[in-house]
Amino acid sequence: MPSESLEAEVREFLVQLMPLEHAPAHLRLAFHDAGTYDARTQTGGAHGTVHLPEEVQRGDNTGWGQPCIELLAEAKASYPTVSWADLVALGGAAAVQKCGGPMIQIGLGRTDASVAAPRNRLPGGYEGASLLKTIFARMGLGPRELVALSGAHTLGYTQRRSFTRHPWAFSNAYFTQLLTQRDRPLEHRHRPPRRPRPPPVRRALRGGRAPLSIRLCRSLPPLDVAWQRSHGSLISAGP
Repeated sequence: MPSESLEAEVREFLVQLMPLEHAPAHLRLAFHDAGTYDARTQTGGAHGTVHLPEEVQRGDNTGWGQPCIELLAEAKASYPTVSWADLVALGGAAAVQKCGGPMIQIGLGRTDASVAAPRNRLPGGYEGASLLKTIFARMGLGPRELVALSGAHTLGYTQRRSFTRHPWAFSNAYFTQLLTQRDRPLEHRHRPPRRPRPPPVRRALRGGRAPLSIRLCRSLPPLDVAWQRSHGSLISAGP
């Protein structure tokens, strides 16, 4: 099967089986896999190691990463030639599409690594603008890429508060609210939204098997509060 056709088939598989309330976690997982990259040493990065027990059980991923891995494992069983690295990245693309965003073609061919990525390479939620710039510079990214990637916070919520009014709708609401409503932090502006009922696609597609670990992922992943608090200065200050 041509790689573009295979990618489209796997992406559709993930979109159909992914509960909407899990989508923000899949997008976060894709970043946590890629965000360990060190441009200087050429270590870490999008090599699928986030699925390894040692890495998925770290504090960065615990409590929300495992249900994502379970869905990706189903895709792996159905499409064994697709690497874990590609599946994790496709999970992020499928999450955007699931939430009403564009269909993103990412290409296949990433290689898997067998050793977990080094620790302490992801933002911890306490960093200010200067330290965030340093962390992303290590990845080979500048302030513009940092701010653009932070737009993913339009999905999901933190500390039982959503950043936007529609945390399962992919939009630019995070940025518009950040720039127009500076009276208080974004994560304090909206009460927890009512979670949508996961679509009953798995029972139809998988012969009546029970939904995928929905009980294990009642809470979406916490988002990095300090990122939001510092983005106003990042946008205004530039490089």
